[in-house]
Amino acid sequence: FEDATTGPLTLTTDANGNVDVRVRSGSIPTSVIATATVNGLSASSSNVTVASGVATQNRASLSVERFSIEGYNRDGTQTNLTFRVADRQGNYLPAGQTVSFVTSSGGITNSCILNDESQCTVTYTSFGLRPSTIVSPPSLRNGRVAILAYMVGEESFADADGNNTWNAAETFYDVGALYRDDNESLTFANGEQTYTGGLTGAAVCDDDIYSYPSHLNTCDGTWSSNILVRRQVIIALSNDVARIRLVGVRENTGFTVSIDDGIDTQNNMPAGSTITPFLVAPPGNTCALGTPPVSPSVIVNSPNPSNYFVSLNGDAACAAARVNITVTTPAAPVGSGTASTTSF
Repeated sequence: FEDATTGPLTLTTDANGNVDVRVRSGSIPTSVIATATVNGLSASSSNVTVASGVATQNRASLSVERFSIEGYNRDGTQTNLTFRVADRQGNYLPAGQTVSFVTSSGGITNSCILNDESQCTVTYTSFGLRPSTIVSPPSLRNGRVAILAYMVGEESFADADGNNTWNAAETFYDVGALYRDDNESLTFANGEQTYTGGLTGAAVCDDDIYSYPSHLNTCDGTWSSNILVRRQVIIALSNDVARIRLVGVRENTGFTVSIDDGIDTQNNMPAGSTITPFLVAPPGNTCALGTPPVSPSVIVNSPNPSNYFVSLNGDAACAAARVNITVTTPAAPVGSGTASTTSF
């Protein structure tokens, strides 16, 4: 039947005694039961659950296996990215919907299909001209890669009256024209790629992480059920030689170092690189490494460099001790296993 109704409906069986009836979804996730009655005999369906809506902006995420990979001077290094999304009630989307991916450098699987858990995974590979802090023309090869994922969906809103439908008085998060923010400025720059789709306008866009990235003044000023749901991440194509520098002062209880890959923008070393301190002490020296010797002992999973604390036992003899710190990148196939050492 074509007209929605919540009242009794009379239908005629076909030659086989069958009747087909269509159950239409409403705005609230729920279970429904259809009951059929003929000549005083009744039978009810098993529960039919109406749950999944469309993708909504604040229920989308893009996670990265390794945010920094040994790809600055090495082709073919890979990392996986997984897109996850739900409708505004947190229900998984029906499997089979497509998510698109683009990147500012190297190569990436161009799309993936959501599975039954409303997620899908693609692979990024390092090769080609490494990216620049200046979008156009290219300048420093700083190794920062912008990866953008997007799919069709709706803007998020705060459902004040609980009817699961946007009303004019309710807060919503406006989303504008989509672009890939290659230079991480949070503002569109000439030379950055724009992607068409969804409803846009000339209104000011929200300064909100759920709206990012959006062109300035391209929102339409009202809630929309037709946008490009988007998420962007930055990964670092890292060098294989570590730069290790002192942070603050050296004390008998230890000292802090910063570790990066030595490129101008100070990208992180490849995620998973190990950090190993070795104490060089003269015979009879009572200084020793603490427990644990360094914290954390593995390069953190981030495109940005971090600090690490090298621990000593606090003995006065530590004032004359020497500590060698070695950073070793992951072995093949994700890295070269290169080791670099700095002495303090």
